[in-house]
Amino acid sequence: MSEHRADSTYTVVGAASLIAKTERDRLIAEMEQEHQIVIGSGYPSDPKTLKYLKTCKGVFPDFVRQSWKTVDRFK
Repeated sequence: MSEHRADSTYTVVGAASLIAKTERDRLIAEMEQEHQIVIGSGYPSDPKTLKYLKTCKGVFPDFVRQSWKTVDRFK
């Protein structure tokens, strides 16, 4: 079962969320360095992420989630 705002209700869920976000940020930084690109946060509201998707010109690398509605805007 899932619960809205569980990360602020349960300490263990909040901790897991923080660890996941930190790890995600680290992995994105590694990908940016490896591919010499700026991906941004990966969130659809991030202008850097949208700019990166636009530069792909409809052909996205494997690390871009193809089922993402935001990607559909750039296909």
